[in-house]
This record gives sequence, structure tokens and C-alpha cells, in this order.
Amino acid sequence: ITKAKKGGLHNQRLILESVKDKDVVKNLLSEIVERIGDRPGGYTRVIKAGKRLGDAAEMAIIELVDFNALVNESVQTKKDAREAAKQEKNAKANAEQGK
Repeated sequence: ITKAKKGGLHNQRLILESVKDKDVVKNLLSEIVERIGDRPGGYTRVIKAGKRLGDAAEMAIIELVDFNALVNESVQTKKDAREAAKQEKNAKANAEQGK
């Protein structure tokens, strides 16, 4: 993603050396860079998915941060709920101290 952000023919060729599918590179250079190109780093999120049943290999899900709208909405909802609970707890503590 960093090379795609820099742009230029040389960086495109470097990306094509490691990613062999031209359609994926085209998608990277057009859609993905537009959406998360302004991030200074930390483009991916790794979620551990446990062990595979067949051979007990560790599995993980790797996704692009700020690319999946559904996940971002649920994360924001949980964050808002935590902040509301924290504010409520602080309000109760302040009310008890005032008595």
C-alpha cells in the first residue's frame, strides 16, 4: 500500500513482482489507495481465529483497516457504548461524593 501511495511506474512494477494478478494490482492502485491512502501506516488488522480442526494450525483473518464499513460501524458503536458507561459511572461516583 505504501508503494501504491507513492505511485509511479517503477512502484507499479515492484508491486506486480510480488502480486501476480493484474486485476488485484489495478484494484489496489485505484480503490484501496483512494480509501485508505491518507493513513500514515497501520493498514491491516489481524484477528486471531483459533486453531484449524484438521491439523490444529493457528488461523487468522487479515483485513484492511477503514475499508470494511460494517466492521467500522460496529467498532464505533461499541466504543460509544463504553464511553457512555464510563461517563455514567463517573456521574454516579460524583453524586455519591456530593452526599
